[in-house]
Amino acid sequence: MHQIITYPDKRLTGKSEEAVSFGDDLETLAKSLLAAIERKNGMGMSAPQLGVMVRIIALKRQDSAHPVVIVNPVAEMAEGNVVQDEGCLSIPDVWIKIDRPKKVSISGKDTSGRKIVYHAKGYYARAAMHEMDHLDGKLIWDYLK
Repeated sequence: MHQIITYPDKRLTGKSEEAVSFGDDLETLAKSLLAAIERKNGMGMSAPQLGVMVRIIALKRQDSAHPVVIVNPVAEMAEGNVVQDEGCLSIPDVWIKIDRPKKVSISGKDTSGRKIVYHAKGYYARAAMHEMDHLDGKLIWDYLK
């Protein structure tokens, strides 16, 4: 089981690579992401937060008790804006006001390689965009002016 890494670990500021193979390793990573969300009662988790530099995120859903895992996610749509305090499990005890979309749609693949689309609004949209930022090495304090 992977542990959540914290700043100043350099992997948190690196850019992740696309996943190219769908198999046991990816499935194990997905299980680690889901376990980390459960363990920390988080809204989402990205592979870089577990020290794995691949483009995969896990997110809680508004409409289901089961979180979703998205491989190679791409933000297809973002609407509206809202500014709220935001924290990060990899930067404990830090909260920053960040402007995020109110509504998002993210496409990608599941761990079997099938196309999926994730729709979210409100705090779930915020969490999705937060995890997407991690894939590009962007942290919450990068939003400070």
